[in-house]
Amino acid sequence: MYKFTLNLLTISLGLAVMSMAKATPTVHKLLMAQIRLGEDIHREDLVEQSLYRLELAEPDNPDVVAARFRYLLRKGDIEGAQKQLARLSLFAPDSKIYKASRTAMRLSSPEGRQALQMARLQAISGRHKEAIDSYDKLFNGAPPDIEMALEYWGAMTQISSRRNEAIRQLKILNIDNPDSGAIFGALGQAYSQNGDRANAVANLEKALALDPHSSNNDKWNSLLKVNRYWLAIQQGDAALKANNPDRAERLFQQARNVDNADSYAVLGLGDVAMARKDYPAAERYYQQTLRMDSGNTNAVRGLANLYRQQSPEKAEAFIASLSASQRRSVDDIERSLQNTRLSQQAEALENQGKWAQAAALQRQRLALDPGSVWITYRLSQDLWQAGQRSQADTLMRHLAQQKPNDPEQVYAYGLYLSGHDQDRAALAHINSLPRAQWNSNIQELVNRLQSDQVLETANRLRESGKEAEAEAMLRQQPPSTRIDLTLADWAQQRRDYTAARAAYQNVLMREPTNADAILGLTEVDIAAGDKAAARSQLAKLPATDNASLNTQRRVALAQAQLGDTAAAQQTFNKLIPQAKSQPPSMESAMVLRDGAKFEAQAGDPKQALETYKDAMVASGVTTTRPQDNDTFTRLTRNDEKDDWLKRGVRSDAADLYRQQDLNVTLEHDYWGSSGTGGYS
Repeated sequence: MYKFTLNLLTISLGLAVMSMAKATPTVHKLLMAQIRLGEDIHREDLVEQSLYRLELAEPDNPDVVAARFRYLLRKGDIEGAQKQLARLSLFAPDSKIYKASRTAMRLSSPEGRQALQMARLQAISGRHKEAIDSYDKLFNGAPPDIEMALEYWGAMTQISSRRNEAIRQLKILNIDNPDSGAIFGALGQAYSQNGDRANAVANLEKALALDPHSSNNDKWNSLLKVNRYWLAIQQGDAALKANNPDRAERLFQQARNVDNADSYAVLGLGDVAMARKDYPAAERYYQQTLRMDSGNTNAVRGLANLYRQQSPEKAEAFIASLSASQRRSVDDIERSLQNTRLSQQAEALENQGKWAQAAALQRQRLALDPGSVWITYRLSQDLWQAGQRSQADTLMRHLAQQKPNDPEQVYAYGLYLSGHDQDRAALAHINSLPRAQWNSNIQELVNRLQSDQVLETANRLRESGKEAEAEAMLRQQPPSTRIDLTLADWAQQRRDYTAARAAYQNVLMREPTNADAILGLTEVDIAAGDKAAARSQLAKLPATDNASLNTQRRVALAQAQLGDTAAAQQTFNKLIPQAKSQPPSMESAMVLRDGAKFEAQAGDPKQALETYKDAMVASGVTTTRPQDNDTFTRLTRNDEKDDWLKRGVRSDAADLYRQQDLNVTLEHDYWGSSGTGGYS
């Protein structure tokens, strides 16, 4: 302020030599700033000095006339103020400054003062919308001075829907009054209410720097501390999200230094420890957070997730120990734990073929997560396997009706339909979804279904004796492992081992570890009598626990054909129980059929007959496993409606049964004769 006064003295000397010449723009600006400063800090002497000099140079300038008007009004000289207002109406009748001056005159009346008092009471009591309405009637959009403008826009910042408008107006006010700490303070408070911590901090710091002795300083300092704290928390969270735990830790520690009584900085340090997988430290920080604030639900969730990583049981025990309000905050985690447990139990039952019991658990899961696409899918699959196919179909239809434009639903229903020999229906359902919404899973399923249709057509041609035409059709398709494997299989069946080998090698060029191609080459080498080459190929098969039943079946057959009986026995011993636990399918039926053949060849015909009974169920010959010889022999009879697999199972089972029956008869005839020869 002293510096400004010195400048004013210099300006005064300049004005003395300028006589009555008009003030330069720079001088005018400086003197007006001196007036605003005087009004802001209630220094009427500064206002009077600056007005005197401005009136010498620019007596008719609207800004100068308005400043004199305000000065007289503050002094209580109503008559003088009215004269200045009349002059202002002549110089600038449509100006904002004239409207503001007219408002100030209105507020100087008893009625105006009473209306202003009412608006202030409404604002103080939290009736902000009513207060704004009252201010609007008084100001008509033009607050008379900075103090009134701050009252008006400050009240508007309390209305969330109008806060941004208030901030815009305060920024305009700030441009006209760049040295007003009060305006910066009001902006800082508005930004704080808006959650804009960075701008709140910047404006509050400016307010304190410009006006270090303001009566608002305690409020500004308190707000500055709060916003510095939450700005550091926000920046720490952003650093964690950007995978920068070191910066996050510094920011959370910085927040802790600003306010060591609030729990969120400690929570942030726990999140940093979790990101670093330092679980003991994370647990300590989360527990400390809860000691500081038992209502910090983020810490409760942090501990629940931490314990969940250690074991579901530990997480469930922790959740059970929580208060009702704390437990509500982790309701989704608790449901997820229950869902996971039920899913695992259902999967175990599915692996045992206990479909109805599995379906009951899936219903519980669906109750925890209504509308879940994949739980509905699994429930429908279990119901289908349990024989409740109509109910399964209805569930999937209802899901499609509830979520017609959900790509996950479309994919799941497409899988369901295609899995139950309804490929055309699956494609029709998928095509009901706009192609732009297809994801990679849907596209892959469509490709497979279309490929299936091509292969189905090709197989029909081949079965009708048009194998060359079928091959030509397949070779016209885009490169495909399935098609190459099909062509190789056909060549193998017609003993064209050169063509088969070429097709399998073509697959291996694209997919060096393709199990079907490796096994195909193994089978070709066996058929060609090159057992050494076959063993070499078989050794290339990747070791995996996820091999399909069909892959394992082919491995067992190759082992048997190579004379590795013990290895084949071991493979079938593991494979047959797996196939028996699966729902009826071609894959499980072929395993059981070939397993029975192997058991018969290995000298265990009795067990082979038992395995054929399981093969009859798996292939669809019967839904109930035969329990006596009469039923078994009846099921071995041919049925003209049978497909190739059912015919094969019946025929192989009948051959073994007749062979065993013949052996028993011969044995009985031999031991049952008297053995007493002689002559009569």
